[in-house]
Amino acid sequence: MKTLEFYTPVKAHRLLKKLQQAFDCQQISNEFIIHSFQDSFDWRLYRHDLSAEFVRSQRQSVFILRDLNDNTIVAQTPLRELTQVVTEFHDSEAASILRKIVGIRALLELSTVDYEYSVIELYNKKHEVLARLHFCQYDIFKNHLRIEVLKDESRKLTNFLAYLNEEIELMPAKHPLLHYALKSQGRKPKDYTGKLRLELDGEQRADQACQQIYNELLNIIKANESGIIHRVDTEFLHDFRVAVRRTQCGLKQIGSVFPESERTRFLDFFNWLGEITNESRDLDVHLLNFEHYKTLLDPEIRNDLNPLHNFLQLRQEQAHRQLIAILKSPEYLTALHDWEKFLKHGPEKTEAYGKKLIKNVADQRINKTFERCLQQMLQVTESHESHQFHDLRKTCKKLRYLLEFFQSLYPEDRTEALINNLKHCQDILGEAQDNRVYLSHLKHYRLEMEQAGVHQNTLQALDSLVDVMRKNEMTINQRVKPLLENFYNQYSAQPRLTIT
Repeated sequence: MKTLEFYTPVKAHRLLKKLQQAFDCQQISNEFIIHSFQDSFDWRLYRHDLSAEFVRSQRQSVFILRDLNDNTIVAQTPLRELTQVVTEFHDSEAASILRKIVGIRALLELSTVDYEYSVIELYNKKHEVLARLHFCQYDIFKNHLRIEVLKDESRKLTNFLAYLNEEIELMPAKHPLLHYALKSQGRKPKDYTGKLRLELDGEQRADQACQQIYNELLNIIKANESGIIHRVDTEFLHDFRVAVRRTQCGLKQIGSVFPESERTRFLDFFNWLGEITNESRDLDVHLLNFEHYKTLLDPEIRNDLNPLHNFLQLRQEQAHRQLIAILKSPEYLTALHDWEKFLKHGPEKTEAYGKKLIKNVADQRINKTFERCLQQMLQVTESHESHQFHDLRKTCKKLRYLLEFFQSLYPEDRTEALINNLKHCQDILGEAQDNRVYLSHLKHYRLEMEQAGVHQNTLQALDSLVDVMRKNEMTINQRVKPLLENFYNQYSAQPRLTIT
């Protein structure tokens, strides 16, 4: 079936009147539609060229997944009420696609438009339906006309399109409706990302470049506050914390560009912010991984672990309430406002280090941190002491953050390769650290649950999980050494500044 799409300023009643003057046609339906668009906070569906749409009328409501390249419907399912959590969708082709792409992320509303929807049928001489016209009349942008060609009568269709072009203004639909809906609200696709999008000039003064970096991070922090408070998705807290940690890293690693008193003041604030969000994030991760933890146990005892999930949820609720109170507190709001004001106006006194060219500062800081990273890798691979993993992981993270800050100052192919290799090292070191942290937490949880009188079967399941996690730690440690050795051998023989 051939489909043609156009945008036009003409109204529905005028279109119908024009058509009835020259063709055998009839309007067969007319209704009011509320049409909303959803995606994850990080635009996962859009990045896969898909649009998630919830279309409601008095007659029905349906959830649609649409291909943004050709506007065709990939999957659809009747749905009375839209849920944010993909895992709560009932079984359907749409649900299967969503789980694969969106996973545990929440579906958030991007935009909602309402319009009058009319269907007009165009007939041939035998009164067979030649084409079906779907007309959407909007108040905020041009109307949309979709023509479904049902019979291959090319001459009749050519005459019909020529008449439309002559009588009303038709413009080819170059973009899907989602683009126009977002534009009407002053938005554009992929307008949020937790990644830094910096374009620095190597000739900039260091203090001015740092203000640019921290402003970008501040925007990410502020963009995630509402999502944390309303518990929309655990990733809001994650992105919030990453932006906080990057700011901490900057103030520690390149803090000399600002006066010491102001650097220390704001570093103390971000250190505090990192600490007070630790518990909430740890509990989020434990709950997200809970089903995976159950699979590590023998099938017959997996459900004995379920009371732990209830225990974690209660702890998470409490931690979240405390975090909300902090994010709404004068202490937090005042400090963040002062930081924003400082970044806008800059320090009253410019430090000598701040007057240096940012490229020179970047070279110096990256080289120093890179050498420390390689030294620690060598120590870990020679001694293989697991307690050194965490310090090495923190150094890898500092180096990666510095590279991300100053990536625009260096050849893209080299920085990307180094960042990706660092990420692989961070992932395995992070896995080891997460395992140790969870082991420590499990022991505390077990003690609290035992004191609360939990059933003995649950305590035994917890003991079994502790044993599995200990064995898992040994397995992870065995995987660490080859990866670190490979990184060290690849970069240790290169000149100090390996990315120029």
